[in-house]
Amino acid sequence: EIQSLAIGTFIVMMVTFLYFPGLMISIKSQYDIFKDENEWLGIILITEYNVFDYIGRQFISRWRWFITPRNIVAVSILRGVIVYPLFWVLSKGYIVSDIVLHVANIFGAVSNGYLICLMFIFLSDLSEKRKKRRTDNSTYNHISATIMTLALNSGILVGSIFAIVIEKYLL
Repeated sequence: EIQSLAIGTFIVMMVTFLYFPGLMISIKSQYDIFKDENEWLGIILITEYNVFDYIGRQFISRWRWFITPRNIVAVSILRGVIVYPLFWVLSKGYIVSDIVLHVANIFGAVSNGYLICLMFIFLSDLSEKRKKRRTDNSTYNHISATIMTLALNSGILVGSIFAIVIEKYLL
């Protein structure tokens, strides 16, 4: 019942950790104030990411728009196809624009927070539906939450490892 939610969670976290924080903070600013090994841009980007991830989780996840448990994997893949290549292009210097960098960062953060929170909301909805049908709801809740947490942490791990491998051998 929860495979699409677990797969979606894995994909979102994997893609996020392909670029956050390593690739993102390696991107150079177009402005001199942030050049010459000044680390302030990286700190600003990480702070910006965390604030907008929070906004995606706390405020935007109230709306489901067109996203359902049936299409969450496709939406997660689409987010990855948009976000990672954009950060890669920025990191390579093909586009040098702080505005594009901040827009990409905000989009990546809001969509990360939104989609992850939405998948856990969908899990809660499934749990409520199951509660009405069966008596073993406590076991289901425990197992499904464990699977989702495993998917989330596995996505972080795989994304981080792939980011290191891509940086070391492909870029």
